[in-house]
Amino acid sequence: MDQHEQDRSGRLEGLPVFSVFIPTHNAERHIDKLMATMRMQRIQPRQVIVVDSSSLDRTRELCRAAGWDVHLIKKQSFNHGGTRNLALDLSEPEVEVIIYLTQDVLLSHPDTLANLIRPFADNRIAAVYGRQLPHLDANPLAAYSRSFNYGEQSETRRIMVDGANSFHMTQASNAFSAYRRRDLRAVGGFPSDVILGEDVVMFTTLLLNGYKTRYEAGAEVNHSHNYSLKEEAGRYFDIGVFHQKNAPLFAAFARPSGNGARYAVGEMRDCLRLGLYWPLRSIVTSAVKIAFYKLGKAYNLLPRLVCRRLSMTKGYWL
Repeated sequence: MDQHEQDRSGRLEGLPVFSVFIPTHNAERHIDKLMATMRMQRIQPRQVIVVDSSSLDRTRELCRAAGWDVHLIKKQSFNHGGTRNLALDLSEPEVEVIIYLTQDVLLSHPDTLANLIRPFADNRIAAVYGRQLPHLDANPLAAYSRSFNYGEQSETRRIMVDGANSFHMTQASNAFSAYRRRDLRAVGGFPSDVILGEDVVMFTTLLLNGYKTRYEAGAEVNHSHNYSLKEEAGRYFDIGVFHQKNAPLFAAFARPSGNGARYAVGEMRDCLRLGLYWPLRSIVTSAVKIAFYKLGKAYNLLPRLVCRRLSMTKGYWL
């Protein structure tokens, strides 16, 4: 690696050496755009690792052509947490920080990656996630979700022994986050049996083990989903399952009070400017979320086959 490449990787700027890890499946329609935004970054990763779940399109071919390290796994062996643990072993020895991206994100500006890893100058910060902005084609519900959950103010979080710890502290993202490699190893890596929310489990576990985490608003990506009602139902069923199965992990955090109501009111306020359809869609969507979240919380009372039909993550129930 010559001096210019070292500078591009961040070493001469005092930033940690980092790799990027991307799990993929049939990502051809996304990957060219992601590659373009990766190329524009002022600093570059030491390596880009792709773990592909047996794509049937040109995903692996395109990634190899870009010089990325591609590893093939069977589709049925993909696991939200376990697959991400591969980054710990596949990253080169010099790598200090691993950035996790999903295949459908776009890095919003040339300093996105630099801004995400800059907080690791604080040795007690073990994990950082960045701000998500909606894609240009985001519908009003998807756009509001991003503005509500990813604000303009950065925040460092740590457990307070003599104070209330907000449930908000557990918020994280699996689409755009970074972890100090040694700290991730120290707490045992990602959980291998989660329906979703592996990032939330990881950030929470790090907090409970005395580390600090950070939301870095200056590190921005474009990432959003225009979910159908059926998809929202499945997603919120899965969130309910996740919260029920991981209830002990969150015992140290005060349950959110009124947060859902604030979200619904704010979303409705945004939608009222757009005619009749979107306010009605907002009401119906909110009702679906509540109903299926409660079903998910009661998953252990339901036959496994019913859970699989209700879930967005159907492979989890096999």
